Amino acid sequence: MATSASKIHSEVLNQIAKAIQEKIKLFDEPQGSQIGGSEKLAKILNILESKTGKNILSEIEKKDASLASKIKDKMFTFNDILKIEDNSLKKALFEIKNDILGLALKDESEEMKQKFLNNISDNRKKLLLIELKTLGPQKRSNIEDAKNRILETLREMQENGELFFKNSNKKDEWV
Repeated sequence: MATSASKIHSEVLNQIAKAIQEKIKLFDEPQGSQIGGSEKLAKILNILESKTGKNILSEIEKKDASLASKIKDKMFTFNDILKIEDNSLKKALFEIKNDILGLALKDESEEMKQKFLNNISDNRKKLLLIELKTLGPQKRSNIEDAKNRILETLREMQENGELFFKNSNKKDEWV
């Protein structure tokens, strides 16, 4: 039974990817460019569970690599957090509770953990490190939910113009 369910899932995924690809092609034509098709799809994929979004993007990439590239350029993922300026991230972290942060960092790289740890107070850092040490096995879906909650906060800040990314071409600095 699990085999047929996974085949149906794959077929449905392919149909969704094809439908989205056709719609996006229309948006990317001159009359549709005002709507911002690839940008809208990037927002939709950002909202979806990480694995689902990656699968859809992978299907689009098989059919149209150029379109997939446009979409990827407009997506904001958890790894993009490494590109956020520290002052912006500090402000965002006031909104995020330690239990959510600890869960999101459970399976992350040391670099990602350090990005967060470097942008919180010493007291909070101690509590977060304890949280990370004592956090037992967790469901992947719970970890993804925690990451998505953090990304929601960051996307909201980005939409409000409160989130800034490092720009290697720019020599401006905070004073």
